[in-house]
Amino acid sequence: MRVAAVFDPTLTTEGTFPTLLPNGVGKMLVVNDSNVNFYLIWGSNQSYVPAGAQRLYCISVGNQPISWRQDSALGGPKPQVSQVIVETYQPNEDIVETYPSHMVRTTNVGNSIPVSTSANATVNVGNSTGTPIVTGQPTGDAGNATLITNDGHATFGDATNHGGLTVYGSSSLDNGNILSDGSGNLTTLGNIYPKDTHVGGKLYGAAGTLTIGDKISADAGAITSDGAGNLSATQVSASNGVNFATGRIKELATGTVTTAGSAIINHGLSGVPACVLVTPDTAGSTATFSASNYTTTQFTLLNGSGVSQTFRWFAFR
Repeated sequence: MRVAAVFDPTLTTEGTFPTLLPNGVGKMLVVNDSNVNFYLIWGSNQSYVPAGAQRLYCISVGNQPISWRQDSALGGPKPQVSQVIVETYQPNEDIVETYPSHMVRTTNVGNSIPVSTSANATVNVGNSTGTPIVTGQPTGDAGNATLITNDGHATFGDATNHGGLTVYGSSSLDNGNILSDGSGNLTTLGNIYPKDTHVGGKLYGAAGTLTIGDKISADAGAITSDGAGNLSATQVSASNGVNFATGRIKELATGTVTTAGSAIINHGLSGVPACVLVTPDTAGSTATFSASNYTTTQFTLLNGSGVSQTFRWFAFR
């Protein structure tokens, strides 16, 4: 008796092995301790070896090797052992057991039976990277809403059940670079980069307020502050107006007009101006002038000199 071959049928789909028998004549015992179904081929002979089966053959192959080819594999948990052992016997050597036979293994080939149990620990050692160790699939969900793998990755939620994570007390993330104190305060030892496609790339704090304790630079340096309350910007657009320590300006309109007396001017504001300022645009002008009769669309400019002059006006509300 001799062990002619030992191989894992999951690592490749086909292969060969020698018989190690004189002139290739004798008996061959094939022990398929794996989840793979495969064929044995020698000469014009072909035999199917199911997963978990033990088969005995009488062979006469000369110096030719035996070939095998993978057919299919059983689903279910990864087996503890995945190997095929081939033993060969000379014609005068006895085999005491009875074949064919089937090995009893834990792979379930019937209906799933729900099992409820408890344990003090979950241990998963020696499996390939990415092996699931915790899965959860709610009723009506097409996939796993909970997945934890043996390489430290966790997914909570999917398109059907969005999931969430609640941590009571302090926490540490990103190799200790992001910390929380359990009271809602978050500390990061690095930078915060808002993703461009998420909420327009904005940062939001409590009640829409973001507090920064030092200088800031934003919009590629077009907006800066000096840490003392002074803000510099290339341009400021405020659709709801600009508030000052006292008062507020929502709209501003400007223009020029040339008149020797009075002129009715369309100011273009969305309401009645709070004030219209007028200044002469003619060198050496000594004219008296005024603005009056404010309405939602117009105001009147009066040139008291009787001489045609150009004036600039500023209307705001």
